[in-house]
Amino acid sequence: MRYLCADIGNTHVKLGFYVDGKLSCQASFLLSDAVPACEWIGANAMDADGAILAASGAVPERLEQAVRSSAARYERLTADTPIPIENRYRTPRTLGPDRLAAAVGAYAGHGGQPLLVVDAGTAITFDTVTASGAYLGGTISPGLQMRFEALHHYAERLPLVTPGEQEGLVGRTTAEAIALGVQNGILAEIDYYVREFGSIFGKPTVVLTGGDMIFLMNRLKNTAKYIIFAERDLVLDGLHSIIRGIVSPEGEKQGNVNINQIP
Repeated sequence: MRYLCADIGNTHVKLGFYVDGKLSCQASFLLSDAVPACEWIGANAMDADGAILAASGAVPERLEQAVRSSAARYERLTADTPIPIENRYRTPRTLGPDRLAAAVGAYAGHGGQPLLVVDAGTAITFDTVTASGAYLGGTISPGLQMRFEALHHYAERLPLVTPGEQEGLVGRTTAEAIALGVQNGILAEIDYYVREFGSIFGKPTVVLTGGDMIFLMNRLKNTAKYIIFAERDLVLDGLHSIIRGIVSPEGEKQGNVNINQIP
């Protein structure tokens, strides 16, 4: 079976084409220009058994039509779409489809244990999935780059800093102080959620994804006292699990990638 999955974020379009349960090819494009994404679909992902699209905001009409026309069955992920986990979010129609797809992807690969899903993108989201497969919700906070930009924007004398290799607790320049403050703050945030999560649901498995995944992973893997899996394609994997369940429920289960296996 063949499935096209499209994750439409705030700035990028991420596409994945799955064949017989495995990610065969993938690509990422800027959302501002839909032409390359449409051309990629035409060249790599036609005649699919199913296609699914998840969007955080508006979708270029041409792009949605390209996804729709690629497959015999098309689904746009909404609160009404059948999913393989229970959604207990109190306002499901306000829930970002990327958060829901990531939760599904995490459960498809690691179900049977409490899951804390951390998506480190434009925003950082922490989402909870119980061992029995119930999505409960989570939190949203500013992402890495957004924190740097906010400091620069609201305190005009502070420079705009980008993520770096700084480590430790004492910044000896203003730029170092900002970098350490932002980066250590996010690491402490993750540790806090893991600790509090564990006191309520039991020791979690942490599934990390998003654009800043590698940056955070490199800082967590040597110090974290909990199990972490880093999965670049978690949202796409979740979309694949959803569309496969709609078109062909007997599809194969996804594989896992341990954080220590990623260079």
